[in-house]
Amino acid sequence: MPALAWTTALVALWFLLSVLIDRRNALREGVSAVSFAEIVAVGVLALAGALLAPPSERIAVGLALAGIGIAACGDVRHGYLWEEITVPTLFAVLAASAYAGIAPNAAAGIVALGGIALAIYFGGQLLGKEPGFGDIVPTAIIGAAVGPVPGLAALAIACAGFVIAALILGRRFGIALPFGPAIAAAILIGAAAASWLPAIAGR
Repeated sequence: MPALAWTTALVALWFLLSVLIDRRNALREGVSAVSFAEIVAVGVLALAGALLAPPSERIAVGLALAGIGIAACGDVRHGYLWEEITVPTLFAVLAASAYAGIAPNAAAGIVALGGIALAIYFGGQLLGKEPGFGDIVPTAIIGAAVGPVPGLAALAIACAGFVIAALILGRRFGIALPFGPAIAAAILIGAAAASWLPAIAGR
């Protein structure tokens, strides 16, 4: 099977599994499941991210966006970033990276971005805040999918956009913006950065 077809098949399988988990959990918790429009949007996002990524990272990025994209939809709708999706997605992305021969890069990304998320969580606890523990694994997935340097750059850009959007929506419309969509955006940005940074550095 050609590499692109193999990537598409794996991403589609993980995407379908994530949708099924979302529907099962939504039924269990009595909340709304992912909509058809959201399914289509996340599917396009996952395939676009896989195509943007370097060839060695295409499967990992596609899996990451398929899982986190569906989880982020739930985060927007009812505030649940299902760990039944995010935790398996982290291991799936790591396995895809190992298959592609880039496991050390993925592990370094997990340590770098997951470490930042852990530091923010425990720092918030010390300050008496309530940061979301559920954001730690999804943030680590960014690093697992695209590596530490593109991941950190993408997270910084996504966080800046998140802060601006949260301020605007919060002050003007009283809307609390969840962090899940910013994580999905960071994976997409990181995939592009992983492709373009080496070219830029080589100039």
